[in-house]
Amino acid sequence: IVDIIADVTTAYNSATSATLSAGITSGGTEYVSGVSVKTAGRRAPTYSAAQVGNMASVGTNTTLIATVTSVGQPTAGAGYIRVMYVQTA
Repeated sequence: IVDIIADVTTAYNSATSATLSAGITSGGTEYVSGVSVKTAGRRAPTYSAAQVGNMASVGTNTTLIATVTSVGQPTAGAGYIRVMYVQTA
């Protein structure tokens, strides 16, 4: 995985926060964590060293689950997750 980008088309209107994470399980943070989706627009995460390492070598695990965790139940919120990768032989 080279990059993961969130395009928020409709801001999440949760009470205090709405953050995107991506990993190999629901709520996992192996690839992305703490990306605010409270406002519309393109969101590029800041990666930790561990996340960069995880993305550099996914091995045979082809699962990626993106999760938005909200504090306060939102009634709106939508977007797209773009995963850019390099296929190797």
